Amino acid sequence: MLVEIQTNLPQFAAQVGEAGLGQLVTLASAVHLAPGDRLLRSGQPTDSLYLVVAGTLAAQVTHGAQAVKVGAIGPGDWIGEVSVLSGLMTASADVVADGDVTLLRLRHQAFFALTETFNPLADTLVRMLVVTLAARVRGYAARPIPVVPLAPPDAGAPAPVVQFGWLAKRLGLRSTKGAQ
Repeated sequence: MLVEIQTNLPQFAAQVGEAGLGQLVTLASAVHLAPGDRLLRSGQPTDSLYLVVAGTLAAQVTHGAQAVKVGAIGPGDWIGEVSVLSGLMTASADVVADGDVTLLRLRHQAFFALTETFNPLADTLVRMLVVTLAARVRGYAARPIPVVPLAPPDAGAPAPVVQFGWLAKRLGLRSTKGAQ
C-alpha cells in the first residue's frame, strides 16, 4: 500500500512525509471495492476515516426511492471526516463505488490515539480533514441540496465538546469547562 500511495498520491505523500506515511500505513488497512459496492450508508454508524488511493466514488442522499448524487470523491479525498469531526459517528451520505476503488482505512480509535500524541502526522491529518470539510461546505453552499435532519445526540453520550476537546486544543481554541 505504501508504494501505491506514493505513486497515486505524491502530493499527499509529500505532505505527511516519509515517517508519517509509514506510520499511517502501519495503523491503517487497505480496502478494495468493486463497482456498485456501498462503502457507507447515510445515518448508519461508521467507525473509520477513508483516504481514496485509486478510483472514484459517488456521495448520494436518498429521498424515498430516489438517490441524488451530491458529490464525486476521487484519489486524495477523505471520506468520513464529518462523522469524526462532528462527533456523531454516523455517515452523512451514502457512498458508492463508481468503479474499482482502493482506499486506506483508518479506524477512529487509531485517529484519536494519534491526536493524543501531538505528532506531525496527527497535525497534518487534522488539517487535511478540516480543509476537506470546508471545501465540501463551500461546494454545497453554491447549490441547493436536500436537507437531512440530524438525530439528536444520545442522551447518555458525552457532549461533542467533551469528546473532542483534542480538536479544540489543535485549533487553538479555549477549553470549556469539562472539556478534555
